[in-house]
Amino acid sequence: MLTALAFGAACVPWRCWPRPVAGRRPDRPLSLGRLGMWFAAGAGVCVRSARARTLTRGEAESWRERRGLVGQELEGWPCSSAASRQSGHPKVSNRELQKVLDQIRSTPKQDVSSKPLLARARGLLRAALIRENAMFADEALGVLGRLQHHRGLQLSEEELYRFAEPLVKRSLRWRCPSDEEAAEELIRQRGDLNLPEDQVFEKSLSLLATQLIPAWLEDAQNARADRLKMASESWESLGVEDLEGAVLHVSVSLELGDRRALRRSLEVILSQTTDLRLVLQPAFLADLEARGLVSLDTRNSSNHWCQHVQRAASLACLGEKAGVLLRRHGALLLSEGQVIAEGFNHCAPPLRPRGLDPQLGRHRTFDSPEEARTVAKLSWKRSRPRPAQRHAEVHCLLQVPQLESLKSSHTEILIVELADVGPGFAWAEPCSRGCMQLLMKHGVRQGWWTDGKGGLVTRPFRHEPGLDVAAATFEGSGRLSNDPISERSCLDMAWKQLRETEGCRPWTQEELVQQGAEAVAEQQRQAPLKLRGRVFPLPPRKRSTEYAQAVNELHDTSPTKVKNYGIWLRYDSRTNTHNMYKEYRNININGAVGQLYQEIFRRSQVLTLDPFRSFTLQRCRTRTVAESMSWRCMATG
Repeated sequence: MLTALAFGAACVPWRCWPRPVAGRRPDRPLSLGRLGMWFAAGAGVCVRSARARTLTRGEAESWRERRGLVGQELEGWPCSSAASRQSGHPKVSNRELQKVLDQIRSTPKQDVSSKPLLARARGLLRAALIRENAMFADEALGVLGRLQHHRGLQLSEEELYRFAEPLVKRSLRWRCPSDEEAAEELIRQRGDLNLPEDQVFEKSLSLLATQLIPAWLEDAQNARADRLKMASESWESLGVEDLEGAVLHVSVSLELGDRRALRRSLEVILSQTTDLRLVLQPAFLADLEARGLVSLDTRNSSNHWCQHVQRAASLACLGEKAGVLLRRHGALLLSEGQVIAEGFNHCAPPLRPRGLDPQLGRHRTFDSPEEARTVAKLSWKRSRPRPAQRHAEVHCLLQVPQLESLKSSHTEILIVELADVGPGFAWAEPCSRGCMQLLMKHGVRQGWWTDGKGGLVTRPFRHEPGLDVAAATFEGSGRLSNDPISERSCLDMAWKQLRETEGCRPWTQEELVQQGAEAVAEQQRQAPLKLRGRVFPLPPRKRSTEYAQAVNELHDTSPTKVKNYGIWLRYDSRTNTHNMYKEYRNININGAVGQLYQEIFRRSQVLTLDPFRSFTLQRCRTRTVAESMSWRCMATG
């Protein structure tokens, strides 16, 4: 019993605990009734069915934690320009990918050359490589929760295995049904069973989330291979020679062990590029060469840029140890064809808090968190040190002995970005968050970067020695206002110039990376991200989609005594949402709430209730009111 109570306490979700907010009360205060409800839910999980395998608390919660590490966003997916500007890459659900699978299977081969369909097919390959089983299981759990919460279809203990388990396993293979399809399937299965009402299992969602789904995920080891095979077959059915898709298909085929499809994709890549080193990352090329699939002769190379690209790509991989798991860049600074500096994206020392100074009328960086909270009235969270990142271009400039020497020689820079998903490269143009401005200011003549399509893009840079980089970036009023990366770049270059005037030696690559080592350790301690290639975490569940674990009736301690009950409520009328306070005299709270419902609906002030939506009448809080404090006593004097 003590074990069950302890597990029940651990099951209390963080949203149930009161969160103090300045100026207002917590949204959902934790009452003894709700706490007891979760204790009962935890105890109910401990006394589970014999068919559910025993799991520890860490194993049961691990799949719910891992679902936040999967990539919801897919690079290159067709979207509007507004959505692209807002987040870079659109969020794509598994239902959309399921529609793409059906569309490719039903599309004739002569119509597959459309760009939107090719982009979606490449997104399908990316999703098969990056997404984990936890994301698909969470989608199935959402369908089951909406069946219970919105449609009133409670699952029995037998239906957890007869209906929920096949639904979860289908979802792992891109076959998750919609809410309507799942409801029709459940009603059709119940047609022959005639399930009595007393066999409904109230803790079905709790048992699913904590015990059954983790056990099913451990048994579904082949689900990822099935998704990869479905994506590979869909791409092969298109029969197109697309370089970007062929690179992704090489990675999928290598994981599946399909040598025939692997050789065919390599032939497509070689037919559209002169050298594999401009297309594939060094570690992946080494793996292919070790398997005997490719043979690279680097001794008689006529294009030295291929060697530079592989060298910069190897530098970009070092950024993973320095705290950068996405947007991994590597850069080489060349003077007269010789490499004079190497750099890669890595974590930098954090910045001090920045906010609006009312005396100056502009934003500035404060010396301490206490000053930021006192002068700018910043919150505790915003007054903490700001994490920053040092880009590969700035990393190269900081290692140059003398910045003035860049102007006298023909200096070039090569930038390579590793793709977040797949073994290829991505578009690596210098960003406008201080990198491009600093290269133009200090006299770098030309830039080279990968285009993500097996080639290099070159562009001459205009020399602007009088450019104010700070005013053009973080100190301006544009979209880069208060940008931490550009502020970190300007501070680093200011320290670099100060060291040159004092005659100090330039920083080495290891010294610059070591400056952010403490920030990397703090980042790993607070939010460890063990798997790379994850774009953005899943958003937290809305409060409206949380599931009730149990419904318990609260009995009054003195059911024979008439008392005054005050009810604070919110309801939706035909015109607006209203707040109201009402008082009723009754012997228990159930009778008082019943009086409230009768009065409100008798006056026709509330919208008609829909069985497939939440109630428009919301009871916020109830309390027993003393006789001396009731409205009846105050009105009568």
